[in-house]
Amino acid sequence: MAPRLLGRLARSLESRWWLVAIVALATTLRAAHVLSLRATPWFDHLVVDPEYCDEWARRLAAGGWLGERPFYMDPLYPYFLGVIYRLCGRDLLLVRLVQVALGAGSCALVAVIGRRVGGAAIGALAALGFALYKPDIFYVAEVDKTCLSVFLTAAALALALGPSLPARFAAGFTLGLAALTRANFLLLAPLGALVFLTERCAPDARAFGLPRRVAAAMLFAAGFGLSLLPVALRNHRLSGEWILTT
Repeated sequence: MAPRLLGRLARSLESRWWLVAIVALATTLRAAHVLSLRATPWFDHLVVDPEYCDEWARRLAAGGWLGERPFYMDPLYPYFLGVIYRLCGRDLLLVRLVQVALGAGSCALVAVIGRRVGGAAIGALAALGFALYKPDIFYVAEVDKTCLSVFLTAAALALALGPSLPARFAAGFTLGLAALTRANFLLLAPLGALVFLTERCAPDARAFGLPRRVAAAMLFAAGFGLSLLPVALRNHRLSGEWILTT
């Protein structure tokens, strides 16, 4: 009886409507948390890292996109804020609502990851767990790089699990962007390339005149390097030294 019920539950979770409902739940919980903080004193009062990111983003929005010296803090999140400020003005509620959308996107990406690893039911359950995950609900309301970092990391993993060679390149590029939010993600680049070098594929599978697994690893590495190249060039222009990120 129990296996039959579990089978029915698994089949019901394969419906796309479950994913829609779970992502809607994730969005609702995160938006409610953001809106509940509007009346608190610290909604507009930023300190420590959020304050620094906010000040940096204001300088960027005012036209200082290049800066004056090499980065000494992971740059992608301040530039993310700077684009929002430039387009819409400094609106911290809007920033947080954009992060709510990123949180919902991360939830959908977790479903994709789960589906590719273990099937649709696993994807739905993984997404539900993420939708209810309190730390992520908390961080979407912070003017902090965590939300963007989680989204990019989930996107990179979802792409890495895709079947195509272009997905390998996109996975590397997205992981490189994640490394511009948290530099310790640089350590994942050689690991990712090693995974692709050892993945299972037909012995005679080839692409671009190379064994497919070698081509996959090279495309991943190329995507990763391409996303970091503008930052390295910018740091070199300002300092004369080759500094990969910070």
